[in-house]
Amino acid sequence: MKICIDPGHGGKFPGAVSEDGRHLEKDNTLSIARAIHGKEPNLPGVQLAYTRLEDKHLGDAQLEDLAARVEFANAAGAELFVSIHQNADVQRRGYGAETYYYGIGDHFSVEGEKLAQAVQTALIRNTDLHDRGVKPARFYVLRHTVMPAVLVEAGFIGGDPAEAEFVSHPETIGRIAVGIMMGIAEYLGIRYGPAPVWDPQAEIDLLLKDGIINTPRKPEQVVNWGEFATVLNRIRK
Repeated sequence: MKICIDPGHGGKFPGAVSEDGRHLEKDNTLSIARAIHGKEPNLPGVQLAYTRLEDKHLGDAQLEDLAARVEFANAAGAELFVSIHQNADVQRRGYGAETYYYGIGDHFSVEGEKLAQAVQTALIRNTDLHDRGVKPARFYVLRHTVMPAVLVEAGFIGGDPAEAEFVSHPETIGRIAVGIMMGIAEYLGIRYGPAPVWDPQAEIDLLLKDGIINTPRKPEQVVNWGEFATVLNRIRK
């Protein structure tokens, strides 16, 4: 499973800006993506591709920039697309998180909605941001990607000043990243966390400790039918 992670904006496109000008959407979305980048083992069997992991724009005009993100995801053969943003409100009052999937009228992405709901639920659970729900939209990156796609608005950087501070804090950035990953894991039906390491000797030692076998064994040792039957019968008791 390959998933494209898209930190919104970048380079000369700052996105939303906090009221005091200290926090930029492009910086926070990049920080979230970098936090995800360090945690790939927590999504076993999933390969993540990133539209950017540095502060850069992907096109000289905004439409070109959006098109480049879509082209990257489609060309990479991504099976899911997650675009990360933070919201703005001209009245500087907005707060909370919401997640969008493609939809217009009676036409919408069923899988996109499922992914949006999974990500939104995990994001809220992991950050305690106000839940603004999941919503259909026709954003460019949702319309033109060929796989289920969502756009996450992970709080308001250009809204309520207190929330802008909260969603820009490194600890919150990390919680947002984990929330998004947990949502992806829930959608895929996989366990969030590194794959357990198989230690055959530890498994044998546990059998010895629990009295299922009586003498130490090495993983490469051959087991005969008598030993195998004895182990099975001890388990059945």
